[in-house]
Amino acid sequence: MLNQLAKLLALILSSSFILTATAQTPETRHTPHGLRPAHCVHEVPSGSKIKDMVTHAQVTRPDGTVEVHYKCAEAGALNIHTAMDRQLDATSGHITDDDKTPAVLPGQKPVEHCFPLTYTAWLDQELDYFSANYTVPERPEHVEGETVFWWIGAEDSPTTSVIQPVLAFENGYWLFTSWNCCPAGHTFHSKGFAVEPGQNDLFGMLVRVGNDYNILSQAGEKQSILVAEDAPAAVAPMFALETYRADCNTLPASPMVLSNVRMIPSARHFGFGSSGFNLSEDCGWNTIFDGSGLYLLPPHKGGGRHIDAMNFSQKHGKELSKNNFPISL
Repeated sequence: MLNQLAKLLALILSSSFILTATAQTPETRHTPHGLRPAHCVHEVPSGSKIKDMVTHAQVTRPDGTVEVHYKCAEAGALNIHTAMDRQLDATSGHITDDDKTPAVLPGQKPVEHCFPLTYTAWLDQELDYFSANYTVPERPEHVEGETVFWWIGAEDSPTTSVIQPVLAFENGYWLFTSWNCCPAGHTFHSKGFAVEPGQNDLFGMLVRVGNDYNILSQAGEKQSILVAEDAPAAVAPMFALETYRADCNTLPASPMVLSNVRMIPSARHFGFGSSGFNLSEDCGWNTIFDGSGLYLLPPHKGGGRHIDAMNFSQKHGKELSKNNFPISL
């Protein structure tokens, strides 16, 4: 019997499979789909494939090595904010958030988690393609430990998966990374790369290839790629500005731009939503949302709320829109 156990142990150790035991810890991590248990958030090499096996998540690295992460039981204790948590009023196209309670683990102090702005659509067929160009904003004038996520993404229905190329401001710098939540309760992101304010060669893309979704974050020759294997059909494409420990004073100090937006199939309309605080009503930002992109314009530094927005709209031939105006894309 002991010899058999020894042989089995040797087989496991020599195998390309890595069985990951996650330690119990109350620590959490800011992610672009809600607060998550830190031990259930994993960085993997660019090009890794992620597959939800229900009881576990399987990661196949580019070198063929396979990791197995057993179900993250603690994830169920967190309040995951997703597009499907907010209800779309089919008449007005306005999304209301019924749950504005910060996501926390039991016994932990609340962490402010907000969506100052989201635009979400519901498709009557699966999403095949969604892309946009990102321009990196200036750093916030006041850096006080805030996290800012700026992304396009998509969810299935009911929500079990969120896939996103994400531009993030965290720990004082900007990073571009691909994310996949939440196979077996885990969150995965490929190794990202730093980008600089004013950089405008960022390209984010979601594309259906067979039964998989490829998630691409790219700038020049740098890439951060994930593959969601046998992924459920995404039917809720969305744009989102998501923050932790942020307010109007700790947002980026220049326009936030997603341009050259492409989507197949096209959405009939997007509905506006926010939770925690509203980018326009509370912070005085203007929003331009049309068939080519999403432009978030901060108030003029001199106190004139609409000066920068009007100059921007005239320069780029855009019309200012109310933040709850539904559009076709």
